[in-house]
Amino acid sequence: MNYAGYRPRPLHSVYAARLLAGAAFSSMMPFVLLHFTETFKLTPVSAGSILSVQELMPVFTGMVAGWLVVRTGSRSLLGAALGLLGLTTWQWMNGDGGLKALWASAVVSGISFSALRVAFSSTVADLVEKEEASHAFAMLHAYTNVGMAVGPLLNSCWVSQKDYRNAFWVPIGLYLLASLVISLGISSDVGRGGEGPDSSFDLRRLRLEYGDWGLLFIAAVMLTMFFNGIRAQANIIGLAKYFTDYFHSTRATSMYWTVQSLAVVFLVPFGGRLVRNWDIKALFIAFVSGMAMIAGGFWTLGFFGPSRLSPAFASLIVLTVLGECLCVPCYGALLVNFLGKKRTGMAFGMASTIGALGMSVGASLAGVLLERSERIQSLPSYWQWIGPLCVGAFVVAFALGYIALYGYQKNRVAQEA
Repeated sequence: MNYAGYRPRPLHSVYAARLLAGAAFSSMMPFVLLHFTETFKLTPVSAGSILSVQELMPVFTGMVAGWLVVRTGSRSLLGAALGLLGLTTWQWMNGDGGLKALWASAVVSGISFSALRVAFSSTVADLVEKEEASHAFAMLHAYTNVGMAVGPLLNSCWVSQKDYRNAFWVPIGLYLLASLVISLGISSDVGRGGEGPDSSFDLRRLRLEYGDWGLLFIAAVMLTMFFNGIRAQANIIGLAKYFTDYFHSTRATSMYWTVQSLAVVFLVPFGGRLVRNWDIKALFIAFVSGMAMIAGGFWTLGFFGPSRLSPAFASLIVLTVLGECLCVPCYGALLVNFLGKKRTGMAFGMASTIGALGMSVGASLAGVLLERSERIQSLPSYWQWIGPLCVGAFVVAFALGYIALYGYQKNRVAQEA
């Protein structure tokens, strides 16, 4: 591996912390609702609402997280967010303060998750040169998937014994260990550029620097993230039910996430290497194409009969993995190359907020379409509606962004002439 152009030790600390944070998150998912309902005797509605609050917070705090990156530095925000997640997880374990305290912890936890997503991406952008950004973001994604895959195994002995309280020590320890890794492995000046003209995300300043075409291109990238939020939530809601009720397989959903995660771990870094020296236009084309390919993978589920689980599963795996190989490394590299390092914190924060809004819309849309497909007794119609909607939306975003990028680059050539 060629480490020329960036500092390998700090970057490896980021990867290690991302793996630990992913493992901490996934280790809680199998039992956290059971802990609320069985240990604290909460109703399923109350328990679910606590997690819903946590998921909703990025809608309101993504831009704030981007602003904090500029003010405090990406390394400082990253360490603080990981530490807060450890503390809020400890509160969920003990339940001190009753239901109100659990809700308050969910709010803090959601804010911390929002900050974590922005800070990890911003820290990587701060540590690498533009040419290496695509590979670095691909590696960050791969380490995330490794952590997500191993997390549930780390506390399975306690979960299997329904000892949920002790099972919480695993995510608590992982979050705090990740915070320690960041504190010891990355210097405090990383990402600490302070506010200034080159770190501002003020629309008037951006318009002066990038022009109307440049602003339109940024809007197209954010629109793509909004559509991807809709797509992601719709796929999550429909997948498990479809595998169970249509293909009559209770194991296919977990098998999909396992196989897909393992494939991503091994293949996405190669995608990052492939696009390492691509220009902005090529990065944008690959970014949106990858998003559309993932949506197309789920669309294909609507065209296989109930006895053809294996080819449907293979089609889904191939298209979603190839899509991630394109869109994951290109997304971060695109923002870094177009906006520069100092603006990426605000850009990632905006994308986090817009993506969360898309997921909120996607949840409502998926619920309506799933109910309609059940009413007409045709589950494949769910994917036949969702697929064209999502792929068509990405085509619109691509057309808008391509035209805007053409105008932006044409203006730049004219100004330099």
